[in-house]
Amino acid sequence: MDPDRLLPFLFIAIFLVLFAAVLIGAKKQSEKAHANLTRMAQRMGWAPPEPFKASLLRSSPMALAGAFRGRQMRVFTYTTGSGKNRTHWCAIAARVDNAAKLTLRLGKENALTRFGRKFGLDDVSVGNAAFDEEFYVKSNKPEFISVALIPEIRQRIGQLWHDQPRGAIEVEGGEVKFSESGTFANDSMCDRFIAAAEVICDIAEVADACPA
Repeated sequence: MDPDRLLPFLFIAIFLVLFAAVLIGAKKQSEKAHANLTRMAQRMGWAPPEPFKASLLRSSPMALAGAFRGRQMRVFTYTTGSGKNRTHWCAIAARVDNAAKLTLRLGKENALTRFGRKFGLDDVSVGNAAFDEEFYVKSNKPEFISVALIPEIRQRIGQLWHDQPRGAIEVEGGEVKFSESGTFANDSMCDRFIAAAEVICDIAEVADACPA
């Protein structure tokens, strides 16, 4: 048979093999993420995630819910963007009354926030030089936040970001959320999210104490 006539079939075969490899890889990542979430649920004393459904074309929802330090919490995943710009996120959130409508965003300092300061982008100073240098804090109640982030809370925040510079804490409406790009297939993600549960409960208490 003419080799040239075999080329289209060869390309199709290669494409099918690569496509199958991607699907199998995604399925294995989903299975690992489910196992990690199951481990996290056990450590938090929560119900395990829904049973993993083996499928090459569809992933099971990755979510947990339960109570921690007297607050209802949830662990979930979401995506932003699309196509090549799509980013996968993992998040843990706690319910909060937030009668004062406090808003807060806290994360590691980066080149963008340092650059913004040069053009008048203000953040909250808590009066601790090391913390203010390492973290960027933005709030609609700066005077309150500068006092409310006491040393014990700042220490937990520092420990949470000690080995991982990504992620952010946000207070918006009735929820305090810590989110980080990635998937729960990352073994260390679940350990970090257990530590994050403590931090966001601290921040939830801050939000509840904020005067209207």
